[in-house]
Amino acid sequence: MPRRYEYKNDFARRYYQQGYEEGFEEGYLEGWREVVLEHVVAKLGGVSKEVVERIATLDVPALRAVIRGVVRATSVAEVYAALYAPTRVVVS
Repeated sequence: MPRRYEYKNDFARRYYQQGYEEGFEEGYLEGWREVVLEHVVAKLGGVSKEVVERIATLDVPALRAVIRGVVRATSVAEVYAALYAPTRVVVS
């Protein structure tokens, strides 16, 4: 396996690290959104574009709350209640 290139100056190292951290955070959030969407699809058998858009607006704490509600849901109404409960929303 080839060795990873190491930047020689502080400027390059700082901006490389910043990009790495931003990419990690973005990937972490996308992973949570995919997990929630998969659980909702499993409960409902399919989802509308509106549901996908709703999930895309949520941050990680809200996604965790939604997943807890969806996993416990025993009816379609409970799944939708979990999705649309008052939560924190990411403003882009």
